Amino acid sequence: KEQHSAQQAETAARDASAAEAAAAAHTAEARREAAEERSRAEACRTTMTEAVGSLQAELSSARQAVQRLERRAARGAAEAEATQEALLARLAEAESRHDSERALARGAAEASAQQAARRAEEAAADAAREARCALEAEAARLRREAAAAELTHRSLERELSRVKAQAEEAARAQSELHEGKIRSRDAQLATARRERNALLAALRTEQRANAASAAAAEAPAAPATPQPRQAGGRAAPTTGADDCGERSRRGLLSAAKLDELRALT
Repeated sequence: KEQHSAQQAETAARDASAAEAAAAAHTAEARREAAEERSRAEACRTTMTEAVGSLQAELSSARQAVQRLERRAARGAAEAEATQEALLARLAEAESRHDSERALARGAAEASAQQAARRAEEAAADAAREARCALEAEAARLRREAAAAELTHRSLERELSRVKAQAEEAARAQSELHEGKIRSRDAQLATARRERNALLAALRTEQRANAASAAAAEAPAAPATPQPRQAGGRAAPTTGADDCGERSRRGLLSAAKLDELRALT
């Protein structure tokens, strides 16, 4: 019985050491996984930062395009105004020239001069009207391009804000997940250590009880004393059998606890 108890104690100690080593290995594995997840999160954050940089570059180019379009629109408007002023000057010059010619040839060809002047005025007016329509169409086209560039700029800003929010949410979720895993593994390890210490204490108590029983068995036998009688005239059971049954029950409980500890780890 002592050898069996010693073997059980050694087996329990080895199982407890193996359980502690397994728990430590699980904790190290969890921490390594957490480190890998952090590195992946950093890589994802770097990728998101690069994407944000590219979006910012596109936004900057869009702003430059808008500025160029605005400058072109301003330049086109200035050119239109200059062309209109030039046409008006030419029209005034043509009118003055026509007036002078009409004054010189009024006596000889007043009717033909008036008709020619009318045609010249109509042609000048038509030319000015066509030039003005063309300039107004160009200005409208430039305004439409500027509006489209502004819409693109706002869309890029919204996309940039969305990408930043998604990156921050993903990093926060990964961090919370890894912290929860580490806390769960630490709690399991603490529970396994407490159960191992309880089992070792129970095994030490059982060994001391076995040693005391062996010492009592080796001592000189005491004078026999009459055993008390139970009701009905039967003798009460001996304490040696009770001790053996108690030790057997303790051994079974220790084996059951060891099985639970192995299943936990």
